[in-house]
Amino acid sequence: MTSHPKVEDLSTYLDSKLTVVESQRVEAHLESCDTCRQRLRSMQAVVRRLAALERRSPPASIGSQIRSLSSLQSSRPT
Repeated sequence: MTSHPKVEDLSTYLDSKLTVVESQRVEAHLESCDTCRQRLRSMQAVVRRLAALERRSPPASIGSQIRSLSSLQSSRPT
């Protein structure tokens, strides 16, 4: 890989979704590029932080609230 991989490619690499050949190219580039290694580390840190966030469930009444709002929108004259 002669040029830096795109951020999208690093993200896909991080998700293990590149082909074997593409992954090998990215890995070869990462061996010699401090900038891209740092970018990948930053992306990994974001993923770890997101994974650590508390997952909240919506309130049980959300379905009825959405239906109510939807029916109000449907009944408005255009």
